[in-house]
Amino acid sequence: MIGARTSASARGLGQGQGLLRGASSASVASVSVSATGRGRGRSLVVLDAQRRHVVMRGITAATTTALALVAFGGYLGLRPKTNLVANAAAAEQGNQGGIDGKSSLGYALSMSESEVKEAMKDLNDLQVSVTKGGTERAFTGKTVNGFSHDNKEDGVYVGAVGGLPLFDSKAKFDSGTGWPSFFMPIAPDHVIEKRDNSIPFMPRVEILDAKSGAHLGHVFNDGPKPTGKRYCMNAAAMKFVPRSEFEKSNE
Repeated sequence: MIGARTSASARGLGQGQGLLRGASSASVASVSVSATGRGRGRSLVVLDAQRRHVVMRGITAATTTALALVAFGGYLGLRPKTNLVANAAAAEQGNQGGIDGKSSLGYALSMSESEVKEAMKDLNDLQVSVTKGGTERAFTGKTVNGFSHDNKEDGVYVGAVGGLPLFDSKAKFDSGTGWPSFFMPIAPDHVIEKRDNSIPFMPRVEILDAKSGAHLGHVFNDGPKPTGKRYCMNAAAMKFVPRSEFEKSNE
């Protein structure tokens, strides 16, 4: 999952550059005022302005480079390597979370290799690619049952492979990134956090489905209150279940 809010960041950069231009104008004004003083004072102001300009240009360039790496990393093949069968087998063997392989909400947290392979047969090529570590294009994603990335209906998002409840629509927010974003999972033990070093010099935290081991997306520390987290997910890795249907299935 791309690690930055591309459009919002671009606007932020534009505003920052506007501030830099304002700062440069202020420095020039300072130089003009200093011109009436001693020549030495004027020289110090000029040198200081030049030094700040060089430093600010360096910071702006570094930020732009970082954003570019995040924005295009997924499309250049820089993606985490997710082996669903291996992850599912590890979950089955390790009994992740809860008691007797059950989550804090009472859901099974493991799948056999044969169950994973069978579930994958119902997914299209894009959905398979995403669950194995790929990334859907921003603003285009749809859940496996056809709900748009910006769906605003009330309900629960479950895993496309194992059906484990992952995120509640009550925790969903508009991040402006073009991917479904949530500030918390439906239960902490329903997702797995894994370090992702697929983009050089930019470590991220990958989010996996705790039952099937499927890749879901990434989590970042730039979300809203109360958690400050942004779980940036791929719609194609999930299925949306309307609230009434979800509650009925759990009766």
